[in-house]
This record gives sequence, C-alpha cells and structure tokens, in this order.
Amino acid sequence: MKHYVPVFSITLLLSAALLFVIQPIYSKMILPFLGGSPQVWNTSMLFFQLCLLLGYAYAHISSRYLQVTQQAILHIILLIIAALVIPAGIGDEQIPPENYNPAFWQLSLMAGSIGLPFLILSASAPMLQRWFSYTDHKDAQNPYFLYGASNLGSMSGLLLYPVLIEPALTLNQQNYYWFFGFVLLIGGVALCSFVSSGKGYEDRKKISISIIKPIQRLRWIYWAFIPSALMLVVTTYITTDIASVPLFWVVPLALYLGSFIIAFSRKRLITLEKTSILFGLSVLALVIMELLADYSAFATYAAIVLHLVSFFLAGLLCHCILYAHKPEAGNLTEFYFFISMGGAIGGFFSAIIVPNLFILPVEYVLIMLMALLVRFQGQGAECPDWKDCKVLLLDNKFLVFIVSSVLCYLILASSVTTYALIAFIAFYGIAVCLLVKSRVLFTIAILPVFFFQTSLIRHDSIYYNRNFFGFMNVTEVNGQRYFVHGSTIHGTQLVEKGMQKTLTAYYVDGSPVSEIFKILNASGAKNIAILGLGIGGLSCFSEEGMYFDFFEIDENVAEVAQNPDLFTYLSDCAHNYNIILGDGRLKIAEQPDQKYDAIFLDAFSSDSVPIHLMTLEAAKTYMDKLSDDGVLIYHISNRYLDLEPVLAELSQALDIPARTKFGVLRKIKGTDILGSESHYVVLTKSSYFLGVLDKVGWDNLRKRQGVKLWTDQYSNILSVLYPQTTNARRAEETAKIKAATKKN
Repeated sequence: MKHYVPVFSITLLLSAALLFVIQPIYSKMILPFLGGSPQVWNTSMLFFQLCLLLGYAYAHISSRYLQVTQQAILHIILLIIAALVIPAGIGDEQIPPENYNPAFWQLSLMAGSIGLPFLILSASAPMLQRWFSYTDHKDAQNPYFLYGASNLGSMSGLLLYPVLIEPALTLNQQNYYWFFGFVLLIGGVALCSFVSSGKGYEDRKKISISIIKPIQRLRWIYWAFIPSALMLVVTTYITTDIASVPLFWVVPLALYLGSFIIAFSRKRLITLEKTSILFGLSVLALVIMELLADYSAFATYAAIVLHLVSFFLAGLLCHCILYAHKPEAGNLTEFYFFISMGGAIGGFFSAIIVPNLFILPVEYVLIMLMALLVRFQGQGAECPDWKDCKVLLLDNKFLVFIVSSVLCYLILASSVTTYALIAFIAFYGIAVCLLVKSRVLFTIAILPVFFFQTSLIRHDSIYYNRNFFGFMNVTEVNGQRYFVHGSTIHGTQLVEKGMQKTLTAYYVDGSPVSEIFKILNASGAKNIAILGLGIGGLSCFSEEGMYFDFFEIDENVAEVAQNPDLFTYLSDCAHNYNIILGDGRLKIAEQPDQKYDAIFLDAFSSDSVPIHLMTLEAAKTYMDKLSDDGVLIYHISNRYLDLEPVLAELSQALDIPARTKFGVLRKIKGTDILGSESHYVVLTKSSYFLGVLDKVGWDNLRKRQGVKLWTDQYSNILSVLYPQTTNARRAEETAKIKAATKKN
C-alpha cells in the first residue's frame, strides 16, 4: 500500500511532462509555415485543449461502462497504437494553401499528425486517478491530490524545455527522446493498472456516483473558462501592448499550472477568502497603474509583474472554487471532463473568436471582469437574482455613486490632466475599498475604469485592424504617421506636403540601410527582394530601372501600404514593384535562381524576428536566388535579442564574409524629429561591396560564447536574450562618430 502513491505520482508526472513538452516541440515545427506568428502558440494551445477535452471524454465514458481491468487493457492497447503513429516531423509538402485561414490549416495539420497520440496521452491523468480510487489506500476516496503531481509534471516539462531541452537537442532528437518517454509511460500505466486491481477494487460499492445538477456543470465550465482564456489573453496583451519579450508565453502558462497545484493540494497555502481579497487589491493596483500611463522602463517591468500577479490570483481564485465544489470520487472523470471543456472554450475564445471578431483589443477587460464576478464564490455568496439587482439600483447611495462615476468618466474623456487623474484614482480607490466585500458593486466600480483605459488605447488611431498575425493600427501624432504592429513601430511617414518622400524611422539619411542602397545604386543593381513590406519605405531608395519584389505574409499589411490615404511611399517612390503574398521564405524559394542582386530580410512579428528566416537552410535558399556578387541583408534591430552572434556563425558556416553596423539616432532630414536606431548585417562575396562598407565604418561580426548556428533543427532563444548589447553598440557607435567629427 505504501508504494501506491509513488507509482501513481511518478506515472502521472511523466504523463503530464510529455504532454507539455510535445506542445513547444510541435509548435516549433509549425512556425516556419506560418511566418513565426505568436498566434501559432495560441492556436496550438487551442488544439491541445481540444484534444485534452476529447481525452477526458474518452476517460469519462470508458470509466462509466468498463471495469478498471477492462479500461486498463483498452488504454494500454490505444497507447501502443498511438506510439506507432507518432510523426517524425512535418514534411516540406505541408504548405498552407493560399487564401486559407491559417488557424484552421494549423488545426487540421495537427489533428492529422499528433492528434491521436496527444488525445490518448491526455486521458491518462483522470484515468489514473480513477484507478487509484479503487485501491485500498487510505486516501483512495480523495484522489484529487494526485492532480497536483500531474500539474507538477506539466510545469517541469514546460520549464525544462527552454532551459535544458531546446539548447541541448535538435528537433529530431527531441522527438526521439519524447518517443522514448512515451514508451516508458506505457510501462508505468501497466504497473498502475496492476497495483490498482487489489483489495479496494473488489469492493466496487465504495465508489459512489452522485447525481450532478446541470447548473453545477455550467459552473465548472465557467470557473475553468476564465483562467484558460485569461492565460492566453494576458500573454497576448503583455507581448503586444507592453513588451514583445521572447518566450514570454512560458511564464503565464507556468503560473496557470502553479495555481492548479496550489488549489488542488491537500494542504493549501492560502485560503479562498484571502485569495479573493488579494485579487481585488491587485486589480485596484492594476487600474491605477494603467491610468498613470507611465512608459518608463521601471514602469514597464512593474506593469508586467502586476498583470502577472493579477492573472495568477484570478486563476488561483477560480481553481480554488473549483476544488471547493469538487464531487465525490465516483464523479471524478466527469468533473475533469467539464474542467477541460471550460479550458477548451477559453482556448477557442482566445485563438479563434478574438482575432476574427474582436477588432479592438478589449478581450482582456472582458475576461478580467468575468474573473471579478466570481469573487467570494465558494463561501455561500452566489450571484444575486434580478430582485436583488432591482433593490440595488433603487438605493440612493448607489445612484449617487453611479452618477458621479459617469460624470467623472465624461470629464476625463474630454480633458485628461494630472490632477484629474489623481482625483479619479483617489475616488475609485476609496470606493472600491469600501465596497470590496460586494462582488457586484466592486465589479461595477471597476467597469468604467477599465473601459476608460481601453478607450484611450487607440484614441489617436485613423485605422486599425486585426487578424491571425496580430493587431495593427495607424496613428498620426505631431505631423508624423505611424504604422504599429503589436507594440512595435513598423514604419513612419511625414504628412506635411512636400515631405512625404523623406525617409524616417530605420531608414533616415545616414542610417546603415541608406549606405547599403547608395552602394547598390552605384553598382547598378536592378532586382531587389524584400521579405517584409511594412509601409513600403524602402521603395524610396529606388532609382529608375530598379525593380522590387516585396514578400508579405499578411494581406492586411499589403492593404495598408498600398492605401494612399494612409501611406504614399509605394505610390510616390516605387517605379516598378510587385507584392507577393505568403511566407517570404517559402515564396522566394519559388523564384528563379540568381534572379536578385540583393535580398533584404526586413520581416518582424511585432518586435520579434521570425526564427525560420534566420536558419542555415533559409540562408542557402536566399543565396541560390542571388547573383554571384549579390548581397544578403538582415535587419536585426531588437529590444531584447542580440542576433549578431547567430549571423556570425551563419557567415562562417556558409564561408561568406559579413559586416555589421549599428545606426544611432539621427534627425530626419529637414526636421527636428529623430529617426530610429537600427542594426544591420550584410553577407556578400562581392569584394567591391565589402570594400565600400569598410570605408564607411562597418565592422566584422562578433561571436559570443554559447551561441551556436541556428538550423531548422536547432535554435535557442535564451542564448541570444542579451538586451544590454544595444546599449554597448550605441555607446561604441556614438564614440566613433564623435572621433570622426573631431578628426574632421
């Protein structure tokens, strides 16, 4: 009997770890086919949640109609079949068809490859807990504590992947070791089925099955939906509206699993009431932080922490309430089925409904408000019915509160001043603290604040849109029009008449890219390929006879760039150009060999450079499309990643010389407006091109210990997570400019 818990715990831990390791492995395989979009992760999460739902349904139905021994035999057979169909990878022939929804293509691809193994694997957690309930262990009637072991395995797999697995193994090796772990799991499941067929199994009457009311099932779904949806929504919000930090999705998912571990543990570290109070206070702090709108570096990091704390407490609150409303062990599989249903609905909401139906990014507000509505549930406080709301609305104090709130909101919407904000924050802070014990009043008090904050997000927008690849908007501030994708500016243009052709942002006069084009124009370059359209600013470097092929994965970006009411670079500057829709790497492979004199990689997803465009295999494709003296240019400006060492390894592997330059802030020609810092790398065999670059101050690439060559099989984001490089490069380039100026 003493061996039951270790056997079941280790098997559950291995099962959960396999579940959460295959997610990044397979998602990473898919990234090259969808332009490296962060939405690939959200869609992957939806797929895995749907498979989890089907797996839990299989566990629940088989538990209803099969004895433990019969269920164990069936499950082991299905595990063996699933092991035989585990795919080794994704073939190059799996290219998304044109004019097809990327999310649905990804879901269908995953369903036809990893679907069955993941579905059968996901059923192990509820099934093994059910088997444990049939043992003669003293805790057999309450097997829910094993869910903590399952989530511990999930968190272990999740955190070990970027820290240990990804840096050490190629994708093929990862897939191989995962298959080995799957085989071990089959043995563990067989051992669990053997030890569960003991004394407790004979007395089947001990396992009682209760009648669950439909309203209770709906509550399980609702309480599970909120953390699931909020996890993906807060990830998207932080990585687009605050900071596009690589691998950030790991943190919210780890917090999500951590809230499960704490909530379902036998000795909980924090009570439900304290969780509810802390959640309310964190939301209040979050509202104050958002209203202050401080954009300093410290405020950015503080905002990220505060958003994560609020999300964690919301998840912990919902999961604690779920645990408080858990049924008897006989209904265990049904309970987990409806939890997974809520999680799958949350994933569907975030991955499908949000990008396709929500043009403005208001989903975070909506889900947070839903979380606020469940405060103090589980302690006897249920949602009030209509009669309670009617009495509430007739209360004079409440009417005064609502009227004053609306007036305050209207005043701030028309004129926002520091004093008004302080008054506003003080007013709501007092109100919320006074009403913190009332879930309904707390929510209503917070509601105008959240929508006030949301209304300010795009108050200066003249265009906005949203799709699978993210949120984009066009704003105009102080005579300059900005195209923003996520949280990153992807192009600007001056709107003053006669200044529209003046290059801005990364392309200002004197920037590294301007030096590149001067050399290209002098050498008579004709055909240029550019991966990443933006607003078409690079076209203003062209001269008569130069032809541009722009490769752009997002058709909405192409619409923005070609709309003269928004930007006029293409209409004013491009003599000859063509826009080719689709992933740049896949589409340029279709072009004739040696077609181009230069290929620019200027593609970004918010602030992130898609990894599949930086690999050795990708570079070989580009080199095939270049003329003998052609030039390959990488734009690697980034707030968090130092990609120069990766390209240094690439240059060595290809045996092609490379140069780099960091462009410091410069004034836009004819204005006092500053452009943007930029970082470029050039690979070319042309001795003429290299000689000119050396004359204008370009440097050799620098390697860094621990950074290896990236291939389609291997990449390691953590090795290039080196934001201090930007400061060092800026200081060096500034010193060089000062020295040159002093010499002249």
